[in-house]
Amino acid sequence: MGSNFCRSAEVNTSTRPDNIYEPENVESVWYDVCREGDL
Repeated sequence: MGSNFCRSAEVNTSTRPDNIYEPENVESVWYDVCREGDL
């Protein structure tokens, strides 16, 4: 189930504009969500 959550987060960040979410920022958010799902 954790993997599914991780995937959802990746899609969400991708949908948002790159101007607001920089490549580095996107990675941070993705990891944050991934960690939460694991917990």
